[in-house]
Amino acid sequence: MKSGLPEDRVESIIKDDLGFMWFTTDKGLCRWDGISVRVFQHDENDTTSISGNFIRRNAFIWDSLSKQIIIGTENGLSFFDPHKLIFKNFFANKDGSMDFLSSIHVVFIDRHGALWIGSDFVITRFDESNGTSQAFPFDQTIVKNPQINKKDLKLIFDIKQDVANDSILWLATLQGLLKFNKYSNKFSLFCLETDNFMDELNAFNKIITHLNKKLFLRTWNADMVVFNTESEKFDLQFGPL
Repeated sequence: MKSGLPEDRVESIIKDDLGFMWFTTDKGLCRWDGISVRVFQHDENDTTSISGNFIRRNAFIWDSLSKQIIIGTENGLSFFDPHKLIFKNFFANKDGSMDFLSSIHVVFIDRHGALWIGSDFVITRFDESNGTSQAFPFDQTIVKNPQINKKDLKLIFDIKQDVANDSILWLATLQGLLKFNKYSNKFSLFCLETDNFMDELNAFNKIITHLNKKLFLRTWNADMVVFNTESEKFDLQFGPL
């Protein structure tokens, strides 16, 4: 392509501490230095290359504390040093353990510096220093609506920390909004009441927090839903007529 990008669709953009702009695509990671684009793609023969080429929009963050970019791909998790241009990768094991690393939808660092991963297997805390992880499966008794697909409820597409309570993480799923207490490991499920649960109004893929203690939730059908974290009720819904 004339732009130098491997394809014309860009999922996410961040800036590092050197001022470089970084773009994610379905075909790799790209760096813009103000003049030209450099593309980083997976190479099976190079262990220091990125873990995969498909990077979801919420699985790409700049960690200002460690001065590195954290990237979730279709193959694994990469920690990238933009100064040395080297990737440190973690992959799912052949014995089936750590499968969450092969289906990463979101990476998130909370205010205490803990790294959380949302995947096809609910939420997992990951420690880069020793490569260990802890998964937090939800108690399926929280599901009261028979229309809810418990398998889809495990798919976490975004994670945000509550603006007032450090212990609470909010999780966007395909079957509603999950509230997770990272100290008690307790889950609560919130769904917008609708005549047709399958119309995707409860299929959330993005959470924006606000100081007014409300969450702005993007849905898969282009609607936006507002959730009040104090009353724990949905306030508003916006969408195309």
